[in-house]
Amino acid sequence: MCIRDSEETALLESIEGKRGMPRLKPPFPTDFGLYGQPTLIHNVESLALVPAIITRGGEWFKGKGKTGAGSKLYCISGHIKRPGVYELPMGSSLTELIEASGGAIGNLIAFSPGGASSGILPISLQDTPLDFKSLSEVGSMLGSAGVVVLNSSVDIASITLRQLEFFEDESCGQCAPCRLGTRVLS
Repeated sequence: MCIRDSEETALLESIEGKRGMPRLKPPFPTDFGLYGQPTLIHNVESLALVPAIITRGGEWFKGKGKTGAGSKLYCISGHIKRPGVYELPMGSSLTELIEASGGAIGNLIAFSPGGASSGILPISLQDTPLDFKSLSEVGSMLGSAGVVVLNSSVDIASITLRQLEFFEDESCGQCAPCRLGTRVLS
C-alpha cells in the first residue's frame, strides 16, 4: 500500500480506526506499517510522476527544477486573481507563482508558503525559492506547498491568533510544527 501525509504514521493510525496520533519510530512503516504490515508511503503527486520519469528518464525530471529535482504542485489562494493548483519547477518563487495565477489583488504584505504551521513571511521574501531548503533558511517550511497570499486589507495579528487557537484546539500536539505553533517573521 502507498500513502502519504505530513506525518504518515498518524494517517496509518487513522486508517486503522484509531486516533490520528503519530507513532514512535522505529519501527518505520516500511517494516511495520498499516495493520502491522510493511507499507510504502508516497503521495499522489509523486506517484503521478512515475510514468513520465520512466518514459523520459530521471535526468529529464531532474532538469525540470530550479533549485531541486523536478516540478512541484503549488496550491495558491488568498488575494490573487485565479486561486488554484499550479505545477511549476521546484524552487519557483512566489513572484512566479502569483504571475502564473493571474496576478495579485491589492497591495500584498505577507504570505504563508506551506500551510498554517509554516508561519507567515513578509512579502519582502517573495523571491525566496519555494523549496524545502530555501524556506528552512528563512525560518519557514514548504510543508504542503499550500501558499496563501495576504494583502493590506488583513490584520496579520488576528490571523496569527486564529491559527494559534486552531493549533491549541485541534492539534494532537505530537509533531514539531504543532508544538512550535505559528510564528510571524519580520
